[in-house]
Amino acid sequence: MLFALSDKDFKVGFVASKKIGNAVARNRAKRVLREIVRLNQRYLKSNYHIILLARSAILHSSFQYINADFLQALKLVYKNDTK
Repeated sequence: MLFALSDKDFKVGFVASKKIGNAVARNRAKRVLREIVRLNQRYLKSNYHIILLARSAILHSSFQYINADFLQALKLVYKNDTK
Protein backbone atom coordinates (compact mmCIF):
# COMPACT_ATOMS: atom_id res chain seq x y z
CA MET A 1 0.00 0.00 0.00
CA LEU A 2 1.32 3.44 -0.88
CA PHE A 3 0.38 6.79 0.65
CA ALA A 4 1.79 10.07 -0.65
CA LEU A 5 1.69 13.57 0.83
CA SER A 6 2.89 16.55 -1.17
CA ASP A 7 5.75 18.62 0.24
CA LYS A 8 8.92 20.21 -1.07
CA ASP A 9 11.20 17.56 0.45
CA PHE A 10 11.39 13.89 -0.48
CA LYS A 11 11.03 11.33 2.32
CA VAL A 12 10.16 7.63 2.47
CA GLY A 13 8.82 5.74 5.47
CA PHE A 14 8.52 1.98 5.84
CA VAL A 15 5.92 0.29 8.05
CA ALA A 16 5.53 -3.41 8.81
CA SER A 17 3.12 -4.25 11.62
CA LYS A 18 3.09 -7.36 13.77
CA LYS A 19 0.40 -8.78 11.49
CA ILE A 20 3.21 -9.51 9.02
CA GLY A 21 4.86 -11.94 11.40
CA ASN A 22 7.76 -12.04 13.79
CA ALA A 23 10.65 -9.56 13.81
CA VAL A 24 12.55 -11.49 11.15
CA ALA A 25 9.61 -11.33 8.73
CA ARG A 26 8.97 -7.64 9.43
CA ASN A 27 12.64 -6.76 8.90
CA ARG A 28 12.74 -8.76 5.65
CA ALA A 29 9.64 -6.93 4.38
CA LYS A 30 11.19 -3.55 5.16
CA ARG A 31 14.50 -4.57 3.53
CA VAL A 32 12.66 -5.52 0.34
CA LEU A 33 10.80 -2.19 0.30
CA ARG A 34 14.01 -0.24 0.94
CA GLU A 35 15.72 -2.00 -1.97
CA ILE A 36 12.81 -1.27 -4.30
CA VAL A 37 12.96 2.42 -3.41
CA ARG A 38 16.74 2.44 -3.86
CA LEU A 39 16.49 0.88 -7.32
CA ASN A 40 13.70 3.21 -8.46
CA GLN A 41 14.95 6.53 -7.07
CA ARG A 42 15.11 8.03 -10.53
CA TYR A 43 11.32 7.70 -10.86
CA LEU A 44 10.54 9.39 -7.54
CA LYS A 45 9.61 13.06 -7.51
CA SER A 46 11.28 15.26 -4.93
CA ASN A 47 8.11 16.91 -3.59
CA TYR A 48 6.54 13.86 -1.94
CA HIS A 49 6.51 12.06 1.39
CA ILE A 50 5.85 8.38 0.73
CA ILE A 51 4.82 5.80 3.31
CA LEU A 52 5.12 2.18 2.23
CA LEU A 53 2.95 -0.15 4.29
CA ALA A 54 3.97 -3.80 4.00
CA ARG A 55 1.24 -6.42 3.78
CA SER A 56 1.61 -10.12 4.49
CA ALA A 57 1.64 -10.97 0.76
CA ILE A 58 5.08 -9.36 0.46
CA LEU A 59 6.65 -12.41 2.13
CA HIS A 60 5.32 -14.77 -0.54
CA SER A 61 5.71 -12.59 -3.65
CA SER A 62 8.68 -12.38 -5.96
CA PHE A 63 10.86 -9.27 -5.96
CA GLN A 64 9.98 -8.57 -9.60
CA TYR A 65 6.25 -8.67 -8.83
CA ILE A 66 6.62 -6.31 -5.85
CA ASN A 67 8.76 -3.94 -7.91
CA ALA A 68 6.22 -3.87 -10.75
CA ASP A 69 3.41 -3.28 -8.24
CA PHE A 70 5.34 -0.39 -6.69
CA LEU A 71 5.91 1.27 -10.07
CA GLN A 72 2.25 0.83 -11.00
CA ALA A 73 1.14 2.44 -7.72
CA LEU A 74 3.63 5.26 -8.21
CA LYS A 75 2.26 5.99 -11.69
CA LEU A 76 -1.25 6.07 -10.26
CA VAL A 77 -0.25 8.53 -7.54
CA TYR A 78 1.52 10.82 -10.02
CA LYS A 79 -1.39 10.59 -12.48
CA ASN A 80 -3.89 11.66 -9.80
CA ASP A 81 -1.67 14.53 -8.61
CA THR A 82 -3.68 17.75 -8.85
CA LYS A 83 -0.70 20.14 -8.78
